[in-house]
Amino acid sequence: MKMGKYYGEALILACVLFCGLMPAQVFAENESDVYLVLENYTWKEFSGGTRLLKEAGPLFGVGFAYQFKFRDEVTLKPGVEIFVGSVDYDGAPNAGGLFKTTTDYFGLKLQAEVGRRFALGKAFSIEPIAGIGLRAWMRDINDGRAEDGSPADGHNEEWVTLHLRLGVRGGLDLSNASALFAEVGLKVPLYNESTRYVANGGLDDQVTMHPGKMVSLFAETGLKLRTFRISVFYDGLRFSESDVEYNSSVGYYQHESRADIYGIKAASTF
Repeated sequence: MKMGKYYGEALILACVLFCGLMPAQVFAENESDVYLVLENYTWKEFSGGTRLLKEAGPLFGVGFAYQFKFRDEVTLKPGVEIFVGSVDYDGAPNAGGLFKTTTDYFGLKLQAEVGRRFALGKAFSIEPIAGIGLRAWMRDINDGRAEDGSPADGHNEEWVTLHLRLGVRGGLDLSNASALFAEVGLKVPLYNESTRYVANGGLDDQVTMHPGKMVSLFAETGLKLRTFRISVFYDGLRFSESDVEYNSSVGYYQHESRADIYGIKAASTF
């Protein structure tokens, strides 16, 4: 599948970024996070302001992040996360009638951020951050039945979005062993791609579309207590309608799409 190509490119990009910064400074302190994620995931598609479908349900993930801390308060934080889940689907397949089924998800998130920490007093710090992120996932809409009981075919999709991450992170030390932290920012899309397999969900025929670029938000806040970290977060995805792409004289396009992801993350820090 094509997604493997993007995973490799993103990993290479992260390695190049890391290697480019390595000679600049000597590390003062490094920190690793291994974490579990539970997400409340909602995906909606629209046409002319009318909602065509809605997917909603839980996704589960596991991830690893490594923060390099330099002596001049510059930080570099690459990370990787894998997520899976099956959510409820309520909508219309292609031009068919309304039907209900489930959608299976499997995906990968990669990101790397650079920041510069500024101390504001003894306990508070603020850190502007900038980076790059990639989110890629497979979306398998299962076969189901329409309202009249007739069978309705699902299909498979692959999605890739590459974006800049621009924001600010803050921290408040409560004691030597505990701290509050928060971050908020914008995701600015650089590249979006959606590939739909159109031969009854098979992999022998496909059409690739490029959903439009829309800025979205991310935010997270939580508590660190010794080597344990727990947080709640929001992550958004926004895509405007794509141009029409043709396959065997049939036109396809991706509708305006939105995802809202609320979740909780529990991490072990070492």
